[in-house]
Amino acid sequence: MKQSTITKESKQVLAKVKERLNLLHAKYRNQQNGRNTI
Repeated sequence: MKQSTITKESKQVLAKVKERLNLLHAKYRNQQNGRNTI
């Protein structure tokens, strides 16, 4: 039982980290696009 809850929690954490990484990546891409258009 303990193992299954740990994997569930770690998967949630991984999902959150991925979300944050995607947001940061999108921000970075937008900055690059902004520089290119100027």
